Amino acid sequence: MGVPLYLRPRLEPPLTALLDDAPFLHSLVDALGSPLNVLLPERIAENADRFRAVLRDHRLAGRVYYAHKANRSSALVRRLAAADPAGVGVDVASLGELRHVLGSGVTPDRIMATGPKDPEFLLLAARTGATVNVDSGGELEQLAGMVRKYDLPRTDVLLRLSAFEAAGDSTGAGVRVLSRRSRFGTPVGEAGELLSAVERHRDAVELTGVAYHLDTTALAEKVRALERCVTVMDECRARGLAPRVIDIGGGFGVGYVADAGQWERYTTALTESVLGIRPPLTWRGYGYGLRNEGGTVRGAAALYPAHRPTAGPGYLDELLSQTAPALGRPPATLLLEHLYDLYVEPGRALVDQCGLSLARVLDGAEIEELPGQSECLDPTDTDDPLTRFHQVLSQPGSEYVHTDQYFNPRNTEAHAAGTGPEIVKDLDGRAPDWFIACVGTAGSSTGVARVLREHDPEVQVLGLVAQKSDFIPGIRTIDEVRQVGLFDPATYDTIESVTSEEAIDGMLTLIRRCGLLSGPTGGAAYQGAIRHLRAVDEELPESEPRRTAVFVVCDRAESYLSYVRQRRPELLGSPRRGPSVTALTEADVRAEGKAIGTDDARRWITGGEPPPLVVDLRGPHAYAALHIEGSVNIVDEIFEELVRGGLPFSKRRPVLLSCPVGEKSARYAALLTRMGHPDVRSLAGGIVAWRDAGAPLVRE
Repeated sequence: MGVPLYLRPRLEPPLTALLDDAPFLHSLVDALGSPLNVLLPERIAENADRFRAVLRDHRLAGRVYYAHKANRSSALVRRLAAADPAGVGVDVASLGELRHVLGSGVTPDRIMATGPKDPEFLLLAARTGATVNVDSGGELEQLAGMVRKYDLPRTDVLLRLSAFEAAGDSTGAGVRVLSRRSRFGTPVGEAGELLSAVERHRDAVELTGVAYHLDTTALAEKVRALERCVTVMDECRARGLAPRVIDIGGGFGVGYVADAGQWERYTTALTESVLGIRPPLTWRGYGYGLRNEGGTVRGAAALYPAHRPTAGPGYLDELLSQTAPALGRPPATLLLEHLYDLYVEPGRALVDQCGLSLARVLDGAEIEELPGQSECLDPTDTDDPLTRFHQVLSQPGSEYVHTDQYFNPRNTEAHAAGTGPEIVKDLDGRAPDWFIACVGTAGSSTGVARVLREHDPEVQVLGLVAQKSDFIPGIRTIDEVRQVGLFDPATYDTIESVTSEEAIDGMLTLIRRCGLLSGPTGGAAYQGAIRHLRAVDEELPESEPRRTAVFVVCDRAESYLSYVRQRRPELLGSPRRGPSVTALTEADVRAEGKAIGTDDARRWITGGEPPPLVVDLRGPHAYAALHIEGSVNIVDEIFEELVRGGLPFSKRRPVLLSCPVGEKSARYAALLTRMGHPDVRSLAGGIVAWRDAGAPLVRE
């Protein structure tokens, strides 16, 4: 109790030298504002070289793929784009990440597409020539269909496997060992069916190798999985296929705390706080998986091991040096014997020591040192500075009130304790075959999915998000939802998008046919469920018992009348008022919306006769922070109202529209073109692309 609970961060050069230069740090904040993220791109290249050095030490060929989701900084990606193309690539897990990486100069032959893959993501990966980490037979079928439909070159694929098990452990004790359940990959026991699918689609895909995904840091499990991948590769060769790569993913870890004793004291204190021996350390006494049952601590701490004696490249070295349980040789030896290349996908291990955050502290404030870790809050990691801020603001007795449903684990727990068990009870003690959830805070879908899978691991979870550039109350787009602290893509078997039109149509069906006064969120859930399950229903044999699907109607119509009035005024007795951007289809936008890149836009602005009127559609705070000099700010909601009354600009003045990433501006450019404006264009990639190209931006 007498030793302060202080966790000293592990710091290495050049971060230590940077932190020692206080005058320079103050000058940065004076010039650029506070808070300020400072990144050291050269460090990520050095970290990649350390991983490559491990491969060389084991005489292995291969490539290090940076898991882009760890940090989306353009500076880091551009630095990797300049690295040795044969040795360094980037792993992307969404359409937005793929676009960003391509725009940062990484060539498609160095890109690996992983994660949940919607059709847009899969198609762009195939069109550009990225390698696709295939998770299922259905995904392989979809990819092959796209390649044939659009007459594309064959796509390189890796088959991602999961659910590895062995008849006995490494001691020969005969214990059946099963890896922790993963939401990615095909069970290794079904690999034969997947290989047969590859053979059927040889005209569309080329098998590069196999991969695995494990939700664990245990070396023994990873060694066993790698060994099993070698045997699957042998089966590939027996079928006449010629794979050459095994991809072992990430999970190499980072050591954030320098002193093992400090970390041990903290975890001990956490246990004591759960038992009530000492005051709570966390918000409302949250135990991170630990619980007090009659004076005994139960459960397992869901804490990232902040002190790790072996992490990053050292962990990879140890993994390659272990003895494989069945074949009796180290994985490095097995790879060498078969002449297989090794791919690794480190995320946080590559951004280790790559940056810090600076913030100006008011006079008289108390300063507490916190280790720099990430740009996104991780509610399960007490080392994350943002998490610590969250805890201080929210703890009992605090002078602050911090209501936060996007990162509060009680959000998930409420649905695990309430909604999930209610569904099981209403279904007479069983779980449904499908659970369909709209994803907003992600708390309800995460909590319910956890309970349903405890009853039946085969429950399929469909996550519904709003279509890009669309808006549905209570639902986020696929890009927005990745910023939510409770969102975990592994929760969902499939993620699909719905439009605002579908949401309103579903709302009307629930109200008129079912007597449920649903709002658009419930309507989106209904429409998404019907659309997804219609195809499933058509394939069910009549002899099989009917299946069960559950979705939740979580809102009421009266709160959304203004939303409905804006998009479907005829439903409330008013005529549709003038042109509307929501009436445009994606095909309309592609056909009628003209886009212009940053370089051409700059030349147009400085040399156009007459120069274009530059309209920034972002919110006022974003505009005030940084905008194109001379542009005018018209928030997109206000702009839509202006457009309803007719063309808001003279046809004699060309117009350049900009938004964050070029999606909303493209829709408005198409609409104004349809309305008769002769020269209106959208800034391709938006203000983000303008900034990333180094084009000048000014503050208000």
